[in-house]
Amino acid sequence: MILKTELKDEKEIERFERALTSSRFGSRSAFLQHIISVYLLRSEEKRKPKFSDVSPQNDDDLEVTKKTIYVSNFLVKEAVKRADHYGMKFTVWVRNLIAANLTHQPIMTEQQIVELRAANRELASIGRNLNQIAKAMNQAVDLKVRDRVNYDHIVELQAGIEKQKKAIYKIVSESNSVWQVK
Repeated sequence: MILKTELKDEKEIERFERALTSSRFGSRSAFLQHIISVYLLRSEEKRKPKFSDVSPQNDDDLEVTKKTIYVSNFLVKEAVKRADHYGMKFTVWVRNLIAANLTHQPIMTEQQIVELRAANRELASIGRNLNQIAKAMNQAVDLKVRDRVNYDHIVELQAGIEKQKKAIYKIVSESNSVWQVK
């Protein structure tokens, strides 16, 4: 099929030439074929149904149902290997994989839950320290007590908070990578 078009506007011509030179395509026809295929694929994507994240609507939705599925041997072998790596039973790993990808919510392994609890305890203790500092500063009549609580203490606490926030983010990211959730 032969398609012809004419770019009349100088700005259109300039943009097309700039896009062509910065592309990996060596010819105008290959570049145009690429543009057309991208447009057609984008149109196809619009026709695909968009699924939202799922969540339970009532208590009955939380009941566990037994279903038999058929999976190729190479997939089962890989799933068993990954489940073993995380210290989980195969069925639990597959159930969590499905849940994480449909709900887009992190599913934590036992080790991740332990790490998350430790990070939360650390944040709670930092919060208590901040409360104690604020109380001491508010009750200090003389400046000597206030002078002992200085900027360095606040910076140190802020660094501790950032460290714990990063630890929590890392745990959630690791969970998402376990289940291949993006």
